[in-house]
Amino acid sequence: MPTLIAQQVPIVRAFQPEDVQQLINRDGLQCSHAHLLMQSQAGPAFTAEINGHPVAAAGIMIPWPGLGMAWMVVQDGAALPPLWLTRTIKRYVNALVQRHNLHRLEAVAVQDSLRNQRWLEALGFSSEQHGVARRYLADDRAVIRYERIED
Repeated sequence: MPTLIAQQVPIVRAFQPEDVQQLINRDGLQCSHAHLLMQSQAGPAFTAEINGHPVAAAGIMIPWPGLGMAWMVVQDGAALPPLWLTRTIKRYVNALVQRHNLHRLEAVAVQDSLRNQRWLEALGFSSEQHGVARRYLADDRAVIRYERIED
């Protein structure tokens, strides 16, 4: 008889500065740990952890009232259940949009990452018209700019 292995359910908690040192972005080095820390301090941020280890972090930078810039880092090899991740992020984003009265939310996805582009679309974002930003990341990769407009 096969042995059943229980899937560890991630928990979500407030982002802590020490989380930065444990996260290695699965999409490559897009920004330094210092930049990730700066993003986490520019608005609400949270961390998903499994067995006490951070596996993802996300947040919304709020540069001025009404505008939010969403970001997320997922640990390389993170065993996050995709449906759980999508539902959790959607719930948190919706709550933060309401709490901070955001009318525009922006995000970017690496141009060659269809997975991330589709995921942003599943979260309610749409690509901006002429939305390719060339040499956008620290490693010179291009991104697709996405927006989510709240009515």
